[in-house]
Amino acid sequence: MTKSKEFVDDYGKIDGDDGNSKKTGSKFERHKHGTLFVVMIAYFLDCMLITVVVPILPDFLTKMYNEQEINTSHRWLRETADEADARWHSLGIGYILCTKPLMQLIVNFFAGPLTKKIGYSIPMLAGFVITLFSIMMFAISRSFWMLVAARSIQGVGSAFTVASGMGMLAKAYNDDDHERGRAMGIALAGVSVGLMAGPPFGGFLYHYGGIFAPFGVLAGITLLAIVIEIVLLHPKIEEQQTKASSLLQVLSDHQVIITALAIAVCNFGMATTEPTIPLWIQRTWSAGPTLQGLIFFPSSVASAICSTYFEPTLERMGRWLSAMIGLGITAVCALVIPHMPNYYCLLLPVFVLGWGVAMTQASMFPTISRVVDARHQNAYGVAFAIADSAVCLSFAVGPSMSESLVKIIGFDKTLMVTAAVCIAFMPFLLFLRTIKPRNDEEEEEKEQEKEEKPEKY
Repeated sequence: MTKSKEFVDDYGKIDGDDGNSKKTGSKFERHKHGTLFVVMIAYFLDCMLITVVVPILPDFLTKMYNEQEINTSHRWLRETADEADARWHSLGIGYILCTKPLMQLIVNFFAGPLTKKIGYSIPMLAGFVITLFSIMMFAISRSFWMLVAARSIQGVGSAFTVASGMGMLAKAYNDDDHERGRAMGIALAGVSVGLMAGPPFGGFLYHYGGIFAPFGVLAGITLLAIVIEIVLLHPKIEEQQTKASSLLQVLSDHQVIITALAIAVCNFGMATTEPTIPLWIQRTWSAGPTLQGLIFFPSSVASAICSTYFEPTLERMGRWLSAMIGLGITAVCALVIPHMPNYYCLLLPVFVLGWGVAMTQASMFPTISRVVDARHQNAYGVAFAIADSAVCLSFAVGPSMSESLVKIIGFDKTLMVTAAVCIAFMPFLLFLRTIKPRNDEEEEEKEQEKEEKPEKY
């Protein structure tokens, strides 16, 4: 009852509320569903913007590079289309893609503490606006560095939406851990759908309308999301009713670190396979761009199904155990993938891989909320910023590391390293079996004793 009251106080009472519990409850339910819808749209847009560029960048960069070469007066500087493709695939695309998680990693350490001071609705709105600016930059980009700048700005917007989004859900559903876990699962399904819809959406609209078409549509969706948040949530600075833990206090909590690392490790499995599997199937089975683009479609479907419909099952199993099983599944899939005889057989372990990653994520995000409830009041944004920073680190390091390892030790041994990382981390999840609350009264008594001791002498 106290937690529900705190949430209503933080987001403000609705005019005309006379304190009647039934009336307040109905409005509170509508507010929770509106919060979930806004967060899901934010995550969907962020992930769709991540993947919508995948089919666009190779062709767009190659054309842009060839135009620059045609305009040069030095014939020996010109390259063939194939050479340009190779150059941009190895350097340009990788550089553009890695700037987003790196920028998001940096900004997370500002976005998380900011939510502690002004609440979640303003940072969420700021994230939408920054994302809109990033989309507009993509749409008008005519140079390599404009694309890099647009991708970097997207990382800034993502830092605000991720830190505030999960924090909004944790606070909106803090009176029911089961309902909160289900809401977070639905929000994570928005991630899966965005990742899944991005490549075909971007490829189709880019083919028929150029680079402005896909980003113009995304800009329209973002504007609609901004209007929905303003109408439903009335963004404003929210005064915190209770003192929240600092960034250092949350970082010193071993259970927060373990949950964040668990999310990072499972995403490390995706970060190492996403850049290596398409190249492997191209070399092994001569798979074309279409088959390469569709190879991770089953993993997105599995992730969406698991996050949306199986969260209650994960809760009954125990979230620490579900996460451990998810990491085990990820490891097994990494070991099996290199031994698949053909493309269609490969779809099965890729599907199961997405399921394993979703099991871990859908279990660990509610676990972070429980740890914050127990020991770090109102520090949801800080805790989720730490978790998101770990994920960003995985996607910043994973692709480049895996591509280097493939060249040195081969594709199969690279995935063995991925499996070993997942298996090595599994025992640490045993520390999440019980989440004990911090006894503030005992800590205050100890501090008083320390202050009184000098006076006795």
